[in-house]
Amino acid sequence: MCIDPIEPDHTRSPDREPHPKSADVAESELRHRGAAVYEIEVLGVLDAEWSDWLGGMDISRVRLSDGTRMTMLRGVIQDQAQLRGILMRIMDLNLALVSTRRIDSAIGREDCTSPPNECP
Repeated sequence: MCIDPIEPDHTRSPDREPHPKSADVAESELRHRGAAVYEIEVLGVLDAEWSDWLGGMDISRVRLSDGTRMTMLRGVIQDQAQLRGILMRIMDLNLALVSTRRIDSAIGREDCTSPPNECP
């Protein structure tokens, strides 16, 4: 039987248990919601005066051993919408995105009083 991927699968029983990995995915997704510290690297040079326009990110410049000049943006981003907005502004400046890394939640593990497996 072929099921169109766009249409919902009505052949499943509502009593069917979820896939065992579903709980892991849901827990992982919850950990990645909310404010977090991000590092964004771009080719080229941005002055510190662009910080406010880029969501208050800290701006530092780096020159690699081959002479390539890069800019590192680092700061707290509240949610995926804000991250997308900052990435769109980088694109508007015609800068090449090198990397985007989520460092950790804005509330660090050292501040967490829950058991280790429940900390962000």
